[in-house]
Amino acid sequence: MFSVFKDFDKDTADVFSDDFDSKISLKVKSAGPHSTTLTTNIELVDKDNKCSLKPKVSLKWPHPSGFTLEKMEFTNDCKMTVETSLVDAVPGAKFEFKGNDSDKADLSIKYSIPAATFTA
Repeated sequence: MFSVFKDFDKDTADVFSDDFDSKISLKVKSAGPHSTTLTTNIELVDKDNKCSLKPKVSLKWPHPSGFTLEKMEFTNDCKMTVETSLVDAVPGAKFEFKGNDSDKADLSIKYSIPAATFTA
């Protein structure tokens, strides 16, 4: 009885591209005024033998009051993502918000004391 090889009739490029992915990207992280951090990420996308660039720009900004803009990200298709946190508004509590401009908005509270941690 002979063994059956499912990939025998495939092109060589098809066999190797299934298992090996290559990702080419450039990430630049720079410090700005008032403790801000600006991150630019550009990814080279090769889809259907057409190369294109997929950029993302994100910003992080901590404020001395305890409010932190963890991530404010914009993509090339004009989508925005926001992540924020607030500490020291209530002793032991951390408030977090994560959302985007279309379908996501999550608010969570993490309260920590020496004996336990509560998350809501």
